[in-house]
Amino acid sequence: MRVLLTGGSGFVGQYVLSRLISTKLEILATSSPLNDQERIVAGNLRWLQCDLSEPPSYSRSIIEFEPDVVIHLAWQGIPNYSAEISGLNLRNSASFLNLVATETACTQLVIAGSCMEYQRDWVSREIDAFPRIGEKGSFLAWAKNSLRDYCFLLGAEKGMNVAWLRIFYVYGSGQRAGALIPTLISAATSGTGFELKNPENQNDFVYVKDVAEAIVLATMAESSINGIYDVGSGNLTAIRDICSFVEHEITGKTSNKSLMSKKGIGPGGSVNIEPIVADLKGIKKELDWEPEWKLEDGIRETINLHLTTHQSS
Repeated sequence: MRVLLTGGSGFVGQYVLSRLISTKLEILATSSPLNDQERIVAGNLRWLQCDLSEPPSYSRSIIEFEPDVVIHLAWQGIPNYSAEISGLNLRNSASFLNLVATETACTQLVIAGSCMEYQRDWVSREIDAFPRIGEKGSFLAWAKNSLRDYCFLLGAEKGMNVAWLRIFYVYGSGQRAGALIPTLISAATSGTGFELKNPENQNDFVYVKDVAEAIVLATMAESSINGIYDVGSGNLTAIRDICSFVEHEITGKTSNKSLMSKKGIGPGGSVNIEPIVADLKGIKKELDWEPEWKLEDGIRETINLHLTTHQSS
């Protein structure tokens, strides 16, 4: 089986790739930009350096590769969720997937969605509600929801199954420095601290290795799967509790004072958000997947890898 993976050198993509190369699958992974530090080398892996905003940079290679399954993870600009960047990602993804649907014999798409698809400040209103002037919506949610609808329409027309995986608050080693847990680790190890808004906000945190396993299971399923599946832990954890755990693991203390302030700015957002927890019934039934990593164990491994990396550099 031939698998095409976009975003192969990204945070989640590297973990997915590490799992895929242990199989007998033939893999083509895209990345932009690509450098030697990001490159994973394996006999069943080829890299394609390309820009999804420029179809000529990838069209011929993908058509010639003739993928059976496409895993689409690439999403540029994170954490810029502006209208401009969200729209750009939507257009790039739609153009790329249209090529796959019309020019290859691909039968299965595995697409990274987001729990932000659920997130609308006006969600409690009627189904056809829209944001009023002054209300804050999410262009990322709009882009992901629009891409999801496009994928299922395209799949129905072209005979492709779509596994749309709504990924919740993924964390782990290799995540961008400005994300919550890497920021907490840096603050605790340096002793500088940082200011955090809304420490009582709760999120569903899921370890990146569990996310990668869900993606690989969807890719290698004996029978094609078609549907929308949440990928999370199924549990809510307050940001304050994450702060306390990270601080205690690194310093042996749990004061919280050095790591956050209710009036500060930083990870956690500027408004209180209605918590959303992943519903795992669908993915458990279809793929027999459930997270193996407890939150404490995942954070502990993330801390250890961070310390090991910085000690060797």
